[in-house]
Amino acid sequence: MAGIVALVLSVNPELTATDVRGLLRDTAREVGSGYGPDGHSPEYGYGQVDAYAAVQAAQRQAPTLPAGTPSITGPASADRSGPPPVFALDLASDGDELYYAVEAATDPQLFQRQAHQADRTPDTFYASWQDSSFLSSADYRLPDQVRQRLGQADALYYRAWFSTSPTQWQGAFASTEDAAFLQTPEVAVTSGADTAGAPATRDAPQTRDAPQVRDVPPAVRTAARSVDPDEQVWCRW
Repeated sequence: MAGIVALVLSVNPELTATDVRGLLRDTAREVGSGYGPDGHSPEYGYGQVDAYAAVQAAQRQAPTLPAGTPSITGPASADRSGPPPVFALDLASDGDELYYAVEAATDPQLFQRQAHQADRTPDTFYASWQDSSFLSSADYRLPDQVRQRLGQADALYYRAWFSTSPTQWQGAFASTEDAAFLQTPEVAVTSGADTAGAPATRDAPQTRDAPQVRDVPPAVRTAARSVDPDEQVWCRW
């Protein structure tokens, strides 16, 4: 059971103990008989734990971020032929001043650096850290040339990296970690002018006079363990 819990937390480390218990219970397979209306059996508990289903459910379940957590929010949609989308950054922090970089992709799997970094192309992926320093303004406007390249897709996925240094990956963390790529927010790219939900457009953000940040973000380490599909683990709580 401990190994399965580790797998679940490796794809969504923000889950609480109650969240994990609920996922294991809700995805367990009923084996045998005697299950009541609440899905519980005196003999088998809630059934046999399904590690694969639990991990999939964990990837789909977005955690609730506590107040004061830095975040990035984009519009619900953007016109393919209209102006570039504008993203609102919340740099709330209880500690050091934060700076950020923005990544955008046509496929959320491209945020998995170890598995898909080689698949990134100028037409499918863009990172502001490739050609500028970290930013500090409350708004970020996607460069127009990037919108033209990535805007041919039907959706634009995005996330932000935060750092306590304007020039280095210091204490860096992402708004959506690599392993949780299925939870990455998206902007629907439309052919109309419907961009409802977009943050108010302000002046283009200004970058600080700092050296360009060309190093890639630090690798995210996640737990790994192979699970025998025939291993029988029971969810009894």
